[in-house]
Amino acid sequence: MKVLRLLALLALLLPVGMNSVQAQDTTDVAIVPVATLRYYSVPNTLPLSIQIVNIGNTAIKSMVINLSVNGGAPVAQPLNISGNGLPKGAATNAVPLQSGINLSAAGAYSYTVTLTDIVRVGQTVITPDRTPENNEWAWTVYGIDGPGASDKKVLLEEFTGAWCGWCPDGYQVVETIMKANPNRIIPVMLHNGDAMKTSEGDMVTQQSGVRGFPSAQIDRYTFGGGSSALNRGTWGPFSQLLINGVSPVEFSMTSSYNADTREAQVSVEAEFLANLEGDFRFNLYVVEDSLTGSGAQWDQRNFTNNDTRSKWYNKGDPMTNFQHMHVLRQMVGGVDGVKGTMTNMATKGTKYNHIFTFTLNNNFKAEHVKFAGFVARNSTDLREREIYNADIVYPDGKVVGINDLKKRQLAGVSVYPNPAVGQTTVSFDLKHNQSVSINVMDIQGRSLRTESLGMQIAGSVQHTLSLDGIAPGNYFVSVTAGDHSHIEQIVVQ
Repeated sequence: MKVLRLLALLALLLPVGMNSVQAQDTTDVAIVPVATLRYYSVPNTLPLSIQIVNIGNTAIKSMVINLSVNGGAPVAQPLNISGNGLPKGAATNAVPLQSGINLSAAGAYSYTVTLTDIVRVGQTVITPDRTPENNEWAWTVYGIDGPGASDKKVLLEEFTGAWCGWCPDGYQVVETIMKANPNRIIPVMLHNGDAMKTSEGDMVTQQSGVRGFPSAQIDRYTFGGGSSALNRGTWGPFSQLLINGVSPVEFSMTSSYNADTREAQVSVEAEFLANLEGDFRFNLYVVEDSLTGSGAQWDQRNFTNNDTRSKWYNKGDPMTNFQHMHVLRQMVGGVDGVKGTMTNMATKGTKYNHIFTFTLNNNFKAEHVKFAGFVARNSTDLREREIYNADIVYPDGKVVGINDLKKRQLAGVSVYPNPAVGQTTVSFDLKHNQSVSINVMDIQGRSLRTESLGMQIAGSVQHTLSLDGIAPGNYFVSVTAGDHSHIEQIVVQ
């Protein structure tokens, strides 16, 4: 509930789609909904609250808030505003509704809040509202019979660009959120107007109502606003709200990759934990790390260059040879996902599967690629879109074909023990005498430790890698021999 109270204040930052008030208009109030999730474990009592903003040019003295649940008779709650009333352009604090929703059993609970009987300051009669359509808010929540998904992960799609001077700060915000929620945030950077942009990313940007950069959508929720594209001040609390919430879908992925043919195969599975209705779809993103290039299409503008609090302080503006991380490269399922893989009426306990088979683009470096998959409800209505759950997997990186084994300078890479405490052993085979280095990276791809092994003789090599000073968590170990690299995941305990 503390998070919800915080979101009540942040809700004012969200666009609410209100028209400007004309001089002759005198009475116009509107509901600003406080962010509310869709799914809750039952039994439960869901408290409700709203904010009310005066977009007319006359102060408001009183009104009545009406709440109807599942089409039942409205429960009226008078609201009297003390002092000089609610002045034009002002909003109330969050107004708790006296009647919440009793989530007694699993199922859908629809509710509608309306404002009626509006009285202006200095008058005693009800005055007509200029735009009554914004005096109503409707939403549907679902009771889930059980704890919900055991491993909810949030997809954070950031709208960014190399030309965007504030976007490095957005990236730093994402890093902070990921650090606070290990393995629960899946970041994907949708670039606009630079060398990394995609036509699919441009379409999602348009769909999401982006009004400025950087912005991001969190599981594509609108959180009561008119757009799913949110400013970076809200990314943290909104992500936390979804992580702490209940997801009605379990989601899992597996992948394989043939380095000879560059054919990738990703299998996804969704198990519904509640009866839900909608246009459910799977989708898969190809995401690449460590993208770099030269020129204005790649060099990252940096308006935080003189800000000592920034990670990018004194890094230059623009930052040349910048390594762009989590970059969207391809939407394998298209912009809207794969249609027809699931029914529009999902029942509790039903499992759906889909296999994405595709050839990895030759311009993508397989060792830097990862696959972000998710299950979502698709809709032309922004408020009805959402991502239920997501996950991320990497190409397996193992030698698949004989031809690949002949070409590669590095093979048979393993890291053991894994999980590891204090140290681990990195083993690999070299085809030729090669200079070898080992790099330990965090999940953002930042180098934490690099050990140069110098020239190694062809054959089997074992190296003891110290993990001292590396905090417990998930990391990558990259072994580089000549022009070939191999990445393995490792868990440090």
